[in-house]
Amino acid sequence: MRQYATGSPELMKAMNKRLILNTIRQNGPVSRVDIAKETGLHPSTVTRIVTSLRAEGVVREEGRGQNHIGRKPIYLDLVPDALHFGGIALEANGISAVVANLQADIKMRAHWTLQGKSKEAIVDQMYRAVDWLLDEAQQRYVRLTSVGIAVHGIADSARGVMRFPPAFGWKDLPLADILAQRYSIPVRVGNNSTALTLGEHWFGRGRRVENMVAVKIGHGIGSGIMLNGTLLHGNDFSAGEIGHTTVAFDGPLCHCGNYGCLESVASVPAILNQARVRLKQGSASTLMDMVDGDPDALSLGHINQAALAGDAMTQQVLEEAAVYIGVAVANCINLLNPSLVLLGGDIYDTLPFLLPTIKAVAASRTLEIPRKRVTIEDVALRHDAVAIGAVVFVLQDIFRVPSAQNVSV
Repeated sequence: MRQYATGSPELMKAMNKRLILNTIRQNGPVSRVDIAKETGLHPSTVTRIVTSLRAEGVVREEGRGQNHIGRKPIYLDLVPDALHFGGIALEANGISAVVANLQADIKMRAHWTLQGKSKEAIVDQMYRAVDWLLDEAQQRYVRLTSVGIAVHGIADSARGVMRFPPAFGWKDLPLADILAQRYSIPVRVGNNSTALTLGEHWFGRGRRVENMVAVKIGHGIGSGIMLNGTLLHGNDFSAGEIGHTTVAFDGPLCHCGNYGCLESVASVPAILNQARVRLKQGSASTLMDMVDGDPDALSLGHINQAALAGDAMTQQVLEEAAVYIGVAVANCINLLNPSLVLLGGDIYDTLPFLLPTIKAVAASRTLEIPRKRVTIEDVALRHDAVAIGAVVFVLQDIFRVPSAQNVSV
């Protein structure tokens, strides 16, 4: 991390370089002339910096465009494999890891089931995940520039601290510092719903969308909120806790201590619990054959399979969960006026059964003006959305334009 003095030539050079790099990322292939128009920089400045970026191997020429008058413009784009990054998703029950390039093309991936949830166990498993990333990258002659980690629960992304992961039951683990000291590479830590939002905003359906909400449904339910192109964190990095908004006043007790939270009626554990209760009460369902007569062995995979096969009880359970999600989505639309609401997480494979009801309920409960301008869809990055979002945590360090204030970049 480097500190620039306000108004210094080094700061101006860094600002211009990041500005051009980010313009190429967002608009490439793009000509030098268009870069100058987009950034407001003098053409000679653009040419000088582009020459430097080409020498570093980060930018390349992509051929000539069409121009009926004068010289044909030469287009520029990023070199995708110039840099590689690690992305780790630490969820309530497992860890996923990917190595990806500048365009979020995944080069390798792995997944592990959590073997313990104490602070010590989590740190040890994160060591193994980062070791795997570094070993796999080395075998493929790839050097990891940095690692981003998306974690379950409330995370202080400014300090890299896991503030409160409710499924683990403890507080305040300085994960970024612990890993950075061990591996001597930059590490960024943030919330998993925030990561999903950033991943979709950079590489998924949310590209060029300035007002969006992304809802992640899994063991818990959270969301990331982007307004006017800025991700909202809140005073304590807990903005977006949609899972703990009340959607059923007479609903069940949530682990947070409230009753009727969205998480208590529509998370994966809640869906599985509803299906198990009905099976034990004698409801007819093909699920009983799938679990050999043991409702406690039920998994989300069984739910997906039964719903796809047309099992009426399973589809009813999913529809009831979808109604609650639709109510929460409607509240977001009325409150925030986004143009896009995305849904993803562990529930991704089940979304074909959930989305029609979610959309119908949201449409019936939103105001006319925000309803006309909003789209509700599934995430484009599928099951990799959180891990790719973790990569974006560190990509931001490369593409973020330094402030004209005295800040670290």
